[in-house]
Amino acid sequence: MTDKPTVTHAGMVCFNRAGQVLICNVKGKPDEWVLPKGHIESSDAGNDYAASREVLEETGIEAFVDCSEPLCVSGFELEIGNGQRIRIWVEWWTGLADKVAAEGERPSKWVSWGRALKLLTYDDQRQVLKRALAFREAQYGFGDENGSGQRT
Repeated sequence: MTDKPTVTHAGMVCFNRAGQVLICNVKGKPDEWVLPKGHIESSDAGNDYAASREVLEETGIEAFVDCSEPLCVSGFELEIGNGQRIRIWVEWWTGLADKVAAEGERPSKWVSWGRALKLLTYDDQRQVLKRALAFREAQYGFGDENGSGQRT
C-alpha cells in the first residue's frame, strides 16, 4: 500500500481567453520557465485558493480556478543545502485569467501551449500541462497548438 503524499504546494495551469498558457521564470534563473506554484499557507481557504493566490503573487495576474477538483499531484526534489534534498508535492489546478492586478514577483508571459511545452524546464510540468490540455479538450472542446482557443 502506497502512502498518499503530503501536499505542501499548490499550482495552476492558467489559460487566458485566447487559450494561451501563463508561464513564469524560476527565481534567480532567467532561462528557466515554470508554471506558477507555491506554498499552501494556513490562511488559505483551500488549496484551490492557494493556487489562485500564487498566480497573483508570482505574476500579478488575477486568475480563478475553473475545475471542481485538482487536476493532479506531482512531485519534485529540491536541494536545501549541504547536499540535502527534500521532495515537494504540488497539487495542480486549472484556471482562467481575469486581469492584470499588479506587478508580479517574477517575469512571466503568455505563450501558446505548443510553445509552453518547449519552454517549460521540467518534464513533470510538461506532463501537468498535457493533463490540463486533455481536461480543457474534454470540458470545452478546444485548444489548438497556437493557443488561439478555436475549436479543433
